[in-house]
This record gives sequence, C-alpha cells and structure tokens, in this order.
Amino acid sequence: MVRVTIEVAGYVLETRLESVPQVGDEVELTAGMLTDTAVPKHCIGYVYLVTGRRWKQETETLCQLELKKLL
Repeated sequence: MVRVTIEVAGYVLETRLESVPQVGDEVELTAGMLTDTAVPKHCIGYVYLVTGRRWKQETETLCQLELKKLL
C-alpha cells in the first residue's frame, strides 16, 4: 500500500488515492479525495497537472506529488 500526499500552493495534503498518478497526468482536486486535513477552499475543484513525484520508504511507502494548477 502506498500513501500518497500532494503538494499544491505550498500545502502538503494527504489523499485517499489508491494508485499513484504519473508525471504528466491531470488530477482534479476534490474534497472527497483528501483526508480530513484542513483543505484550503481555493485549491478544491480545479484540475492540476502532476509535475513531479518524490518517493520515501519509511514504515510504509510514501509518494508526494507536486501539482501545478491548470487554467
């Protein structure tokens, strides 16, 4: 199981994604895909481009996605 977090607009948010998007994929950020962390409302409802991925191996595998908002 991979835990996926996203980095957008300076925030790092944990997601409920079951698979890891590839660089170049588009992801729509919805409240339902995020855990119960405080989510900035100005980030929700937009489509983002995955611009990078960072992997870490701790007690579980963690992948942090870097996103860029598409207009």
